[in-house]
Amino acid sequence: MIDVNVHDDRPKWVQGLEDVNVDEAVVKRNCILTCADYSVFGMERANPQEDRPRFRDKNEAKWWVFEQGTLICRWVYIQEREGNGNPYGGELRRLYKREASDFAPQNPSETASDSVPSPARSAPTTPGKHKRDNSLEVVQTPTKRQRQLPSKIEKYTMGDIFCGIGGTSEGARSADWRVSFGIELDAHAMQAYRENFPGALHLEMNAHEFPAIVKRCVHGVDLCHFSCPCQFWSDNQ
Repeated sequence: MIDVNVHDDRPKWVQGLEDVNVDEAVVKRNCILTCADYSVFGMERANPQEDRPRFRDKNEAKWWVFEQGTLICRWVYIQEREGNGNPYGGELRRLYKREASDFAPQNPSETASDSVPSPARSAPTTPGKHKRDNSLEVVQTPTKRQRQLPSKIEKYTMGDIFCGIGGTSEGARSADWRVSFGIELDAHAMQAYRENFPGALHLEMNAHEFPAIVKRCVHGVDLCHFSCPCQFWSDNQ
C-alpha cells in the first residue's frame, strides 16, 4: 500500500517510503517483490527446502510459512491524495516487471541451479539506503501440467453501490458476472433489489457508512460500481 500526493513530483515509490521506529519492529521478515505468476514462483521457491526445518504435519508447515517464511508481494495498491489529504483516486494492480526487485527472470532455458543465490538469502540493504540488488533469479519454464487451465473458470464478481432496484446489477448478470452485494438507502428500492437478486448480500444503508464495516473476506470483489444519485444536481440547475 502506497499513499501519494498528486502534487508531489517525486516517484511514487519514494513517496511511499515510511520511517518506522526500530522499537516498533516485531520481527524481521524477508519479502520478495515479483511480477511472476504463482505457478512460476511460489512459496516453495521462495522458501527452499534447505532453508526450512523439518515439519511434523501440514499445519506446522503452514504456520511456519505464515509466521517465519519468506513473503511474496505481487500486488500494489496506490492511493492518490489531494493537498488536503482527501483521497483523489488510485489503482490496484500487479507489480510491473520494472518494479519487481531481487527477482528478474532471464533465459527460460536456464534453470535455478545456474543462477546466483536466491534473493531470499541475499544480504539485506543498509537501513535508509534504497539500492536495488543486482542479483538475478532465473526460473524454470512452467511444466505442461502447470500451464493447464483449471477445469472450472470462476466468474468475475461485482458490488453495486447506489444499486437502486438493480439495473446495473442486471447488466453485470447478463454479462455472466456474479453480483456479490448491493448497497441502497431507499427501503422501497432495496425491497425490489432483494427480489431481483436473492443471492446477493443486501445492505440497506448509507453508502458513506460502508467503509466502516467493509471486510475483504466478505465484500471483496473484482469490480465495485458506483452510480451516485443525481437528484441533487438536477434540482439545482
